Amino acid sequence: MKNQFLSLSAYCILFTQLFAQSGPHSHEQMYLNYISHNQAINDVDFNAKTMAKMAAAGVRDVHKRRTNCHGKTYETHFVLNAAGRPLERHSTKKNISYTYLDDTLLNGIRNDANGEYISRSMYSDGHLCNWETRRNDRITYRLLIQYNQAGKVSFSMIQRGWKLRKSFTLENDYSENKLTRQRFMYNERLIQEWDYSCAPEGEELDSKRLAEICKTLEENADGSYVEHVRKMESGKVVLFKYYYSAEDQLTKAEKYHADGSLISRTEYSEDGSVFEEFSPKGKLLECIIIRKDVFGNILLKQIEKGKKKTEEKYVYNASQLLLSKEERVNGKRILLEEYSYN
Repeated sequence: MKNQFLSLSAYCILFTQLFAQSGPHSHEQMYLNYISHNQAINDVDFNAKTMAKMAAAGVRDVHKRRTNCHGKTYETHFVLNAAGRPLERHSTKKNISYTYLDDTLLNGIRNDANGEYISRSMYSDGHLCNWETRRNDRITYRLLIQYNQAGKVSFSMIQRGWKLRKSFTLENDYSENKLTRQRFMYNERLIQEWDYSCAPEGEELDSKRLAEICKTLEENADGSYVEHVRKMESGKVVLFKYYYSAEDQLTKAEKYHADGSLISRTEYSEDGSVFEEFSPKGKLLECIIIRKDVFGNILLKQIEKGKKKTEEKYVYNASQLLLSKEERVNGKRILLEEYSYN
């Protein structure tokens, strides 16, 4: 069980950061974290699960029709290869073509009103090391990734903006292949630092940009267990609890202030989840209910925050491919997406 607990560490680190992360560069921070944990980029319109479904169903063409709240419609056409990966993407505003090697994305060429953009990737020993986008032979975006001897991402950097003057980096330290520390920087200035190896008891954090995350495991007689996470950030303590079944399924996640008052709670079941966020006085601020089918596809998503009530409905075909997504706010439809497959 403890070995299983250690294997879940990366997931819990990412989940903990999702709970509490905010700031002007949080998007870049989370994208670099995604790269660190998945060792891959997602630069196409479909995720791996959807592409696998389309490949199994023999889909080669996808038509997407999107209607906004004003009734304006946008259409996009995709041409796929046998693995369900997009080869071409055509819409009114832009056209993109992709090339692959053994289902690994190599290049992308985008044409829109601003001209032609060419993206290229470089690999070493099967690992993505460089992804660049150029326009008129000038680099407009660059992603660099470095790995340690164990093949884990030790350094990643995004460069963008005029003459690539904006840079975002994430450095990862490991001990016996276990992540122990992370540093996120913007233009070589430290923005946030995470320490996953508990500091000695009584030691205070000197840096306001350091987040200390400590974990302990509580095992129950029936095989279920609870992971306790203590996070100290800018001198403030936040506590997390993750509840797992004996089959290692996450059943509940809770976040607390240092005084024990509940901040948020998520309960998981086979058919969905319920998320609740509370004020310091215990008042319910937001509730998100998600319902899924037996295949794990989202059927319904309901969000209630104050007077705003949002509802999303999803419909799938026999191959579990999305046919439509409808979104309403306080009863008024604001978005309709429709898909057809050939």
